[in-house]
Amino acid sequence: MQKLIRSIESLNHLSAFEASARLCSFTQAAKELGVSQPAISQSVRKLEDAIGTKLFHRRHRIITLTNAGEMLKNDVSQGLGRIFTTIEYLRNQRRGKHVTLSVSTAFANYWMVPRLQDFHQQHPDIDLRMQTTDMDLDLAQEGISLAIWRGNGTWAGYGSALIAKESLMAVASPAWLGKHGAINDIEALKTAQLINLEEPYRARPTWADFFRITG
Repeated sequence: MQKLIRSIESLNHLSAFEASARLCSFTQAAKELGVSQPAISQSVRKLEDAIGTKLFHRRHRIITLTNAGEMLKNDVSQGLGRIFTTIEYLRNQRRGKHVTLSVSTAFANYWMVPRLQDFHQQHPDIDLRMQTTDMDLDLAQEGISLAIWRGNGTWAGYGSALIAKESLMAVASPAWLGKHGAINDIEALKTAQLINLEEPYRARPTWADFFRITG
């Protein structure tokens, strides 16, 4: 922390930058933080001088982030978001054991809901609240305790635990098999009309991945 403060002079500069970057306005940032617009502008300039690079493009009454500004905004926003999440968690510890779990709609319906009754019976003191979403949210920014995601378990800033390994298999309806006959090898599968699930937010395996995995 001392190295950080020495490198940027004051944590207030980061606060001024974060608000300005989020609101795209020095004036709005000043209103939010309860200071004058010149004070915000000066803090941002001091931060730029300390780092040695411009963080904003300044035009008449308009500011936009530079590439360096975008990079710093992401890290500062995530850092402050995680601090807020921890503070909220500690507050909730005093109020009771409240946990928010973010899951996809399908996972909630087919995996979580059948297990909820057993969970509540085993842990009656835990207030579990599910948030269903079809996007992988920024947990720190949204103030969410836990989430179930698909991936390799490596997400910067988060701990993870494996629930289940993913298995890929080709399936067909009985009616289709009755009309076209059984498919007994990969070569035959490649000639069939394949249906692919396209997700707008989450990356999912494709048939190309399936054929690659099967060699």
